[in-house]
Order: sequence, then structure tokens, then C-alpha cells
Amino acid sequence: FKHSQAVKLIHIVLGALLFLFPFLIPDSAVENLHNSFSQVKVNQVQAQIQTQTTQLALADYQFQIQRYRQAHDQYQSTKSSFLAFGTLNSRSEAITATKNLLNAGAETLRTYLLALRIELLSVLTVPQDQKAKLAADLVKQETYLSQYQKEVDPLTSLEAIASISSSFEKNYPEIHTLSYQTLNVILTGHLQQHIDSIKIAKTNLQTLSASASPQELNTTQINQWLTDTDTAL
Repeated sequence: FKHSQAVKLIHIVLGALLFLFPFLIPDSAVENLHNSFSQVKVNQVQAQIQTQTTQLALADYQFQIQRYRQAHDQYQSTKSSFLAFGTLNSRSEAITATKNLLNAGAETLRTYLLALRIELLSVLTVPQDQKAKLAADLVKQETYLSQYQKEVDPLTSLEAIASISSSFEKNYPEIHTLSYQTLNVILTGHLQQHIDSIKIAKTNLQTLSASASPQELNTTQINQWLTDTDTAL
């Protein structure tokens, strides 16, 4: 096994990682997801439990991001050492660090999909058939990522690592598309919930305005609120 071959293979792996990592999910998407989680305000006990579960899933995802970044730093260090010295020990350390990086990246992405799935199932305004289809697709990709990590663990050569990294890269666009599709459904669902809440409040205000006299209530102000609500909707 020539050092030049090892250098080529590790750069193949690095190229795939730079394409996908360390920003698996754009910050804007994470922020949108986090905001959507914080906006869920329902009173049913079961829904409150669901929201807590979602927050735990999001916290796990954020923890995995930190683990990935640590693995990435370690990978960069061992890669530099291997390219500089090319010893058997540095080669072994480079293989271990690359495997750790691949596993950390896959686990980060798996926990993100899990957080999406939990939140998706908690949005009341998303049709059940749409929920079921997206949830099934998410489970499929979560299972793939778990299996991927099991396949990475026993690898002992840079050739094998490059091969499995290439396989992951081919599957990534499907995961990427699914994640944004699910996030869009979640945010749209939350928007619909807020619109429904505004419509209910509007109906209550209309009833109140119709039944109260100007002396009892500032109907002029209420009518202005109703006009503003119509404009917003």
C-alpha cells in the first residue's frame, strides 16, 4: 500500500466531507426549526408532553453537532500527521479519526431527522396522510443512517472508507430534499395554526362588538382591530 495511494484516498474522503460537512444543515434551517418548536403553545397535556419530547430531540441534535465538530477537528489533526509522516501509526490514527468523523456526521443527521419527525407529528393542522408519508420516509432515512454507522465501524482500510463515503454522498441529496420538504410542512402547519387562532379571536371580537353598546365597550377600537386583522390575513 503506497503512501501516494493513501494520500489520494484520504483526499477523496475529505472532498466528500467538505461537500457535506461541517454544515450538514444550514444555520437558517436550524433557526427556523428551533423557532417553530418554541412557537408550539397548546394546552392539552399530551401535546405538552409531545412538545417536551421535541425539545429533547432538538437538544440531542445540537449536542451531536458539537460532537461532530470535535471529530472534525481531530480528523484534521490526524490527517495532517498522516500526510506529513506516513507511518503505520499515523495511518491507523487517520483511519480511526475518519471513521469517527463519518459516524459523527451520520448521527448528527439522524438526530436532525428524528427531531423533524417528532415535531411533524405534533403539528395538528398537517393532514394525517401527509404526516404518515413523510414520517415513513424519515424513518427510512434514519434507519439507513443507523445502518451506515454499523457498516463504518468494522472498516480497516482507506479504500473501504472512501467507498462507503461515496455511497453516502450518493444518498445524501435524497435526505437533504426530504429534510427541507418536512421543514416546509412543519412551518406551514404552524402558520396555519396561528391563522386559525386569529380567525377564532376575530369571530369572538365580532360577537362581542355586536352584542355590546358603545358605552359598555370601545367598539370603535374593536372595529379597528378587526380591520387590521382582515388586512393581516
